Amino acid sequence: PNLRTGFNLILCYFATGDREKMKKAFQKLLAVPLGIDDEDKYIVHNDDPHTNLVIEAIKNDHLRQMEQERKALAERFIMTAAKLIAPAIETSFAAGYDWCVEMVKTSQYVELANDLEINKAITYLRQKDFNQAVETLKMFEKKESRVKSAAAT
Repeated sequence: PNLRTGFNLILCYFATGDREKMKKAFQKLLAVPLGIDDEDKYIVHNDDPHTNLVIEAIKNDHLRQMEQERKALAERFIMTAAKLIAPAIETSFAAGYDWCVEMVKTSQYVELANDLEINKAITYLRQKDFNQAVETLKMFEKKESRVKSAAAT
């Protein structure tokens, strides 16, 4: 499994209009392993100066940059795929977005769920359905401040 192949598969199923295969391909895209180690290795855990120096040295080395690029690419593919298939996989775009959000919440990309919700609100705004957009954005009032600031901008 590979990210680009998974994304291209979603595009093919979108072109043919096969809803169930789009859903399965999206789930498979979410399950593609990134091959990135745990982020905890970049966090200082103790007061040992030698360990701290090593951690500082690897925080921005080429491997770390490659891991960040791979993760950003995966997130871009997932967001683009969700925006594309959401209106096509269910009877309404809102139901499609809700399905995509639920799938993302159960994956390793949990942090993208909020971005999808914001995109849902933006779609409501584009359709001039202001009440639904406000309702969708009000959900962020209950969330942590980092998410609130993202929703506000």
